[in-house]
Amino acid sequence: MKPDSGSFTFSINKTAKTIPLATEYVNSLMAKVFDAVKDKGVEEKDIKTLTYNLYPKYDYVTVDDSACIGCKKSQRVFSGYQLDQTVRVVINDIDKVGEVLDKVTVLGVQNVSGLSFDVSDKTSAQNEARNMAIKEAKVKAEAMAKSLGVKLVRITGFYEDRGGVYPMYEKAMGGDMVTSSSAPAVLPTGENQITSNVTITYEIR
Repeated sequence: MKPDSGSFTFSINKTAKTIPLATEYVNSLMAKVFDAVKDKGVEEKDIKTLTYNLYPKYDYVTVDDSACIGCKKSQRVFSGYQLDQTVRVVINDIDKVGEVLDKVTVLGVQNVSGLSFDVSDKTSAQNEARNMAIKEAKVKAEAMAKSLGVKLVRITGFYEDRGGVYPMYEKAMGGDMVTSSSAPAVLPTGENQITSNVTITYEIR
């Protein structure tokens, strides 16, 4: 099944001497990114913060050891505060995934990862996969009953293992990802395979 939506994560990181300086930088760049992706049709509900970490950073330097002439020791020195914010963006228009990625990278965001393609309406696809699995199971049961010289009376049990959605990588991973303001990323979407495995138990006679 052809994917109709895409998603990716990006993070903005900043180390500064004070917390206000770190947060000011991250908040400012985040605001620009949010405005840019919204301009491409991404809804606010599809922009979600995954992590937000703020912590002090220390460097280890070698200094003279006052207790021992000619000796050195390692000393931890405060170097600032590190702020990391990671955000997930979902694009429901598959044709705009490359453009949205381009907007993000052009603004200076360097940590972009986790690009994936998905099917937004999985219910109908899963129902179709289940129906196909049931038909195949019935055909096999009838063929086996004929071989054994018995008749199928009625179904006494049913179990389904949906299996999940699997990208077909041989089709999805071709091509190079190129980002620039004039050439949006080239992103072959390939296909997603939705599977359903059913077990049907029959009474026979």
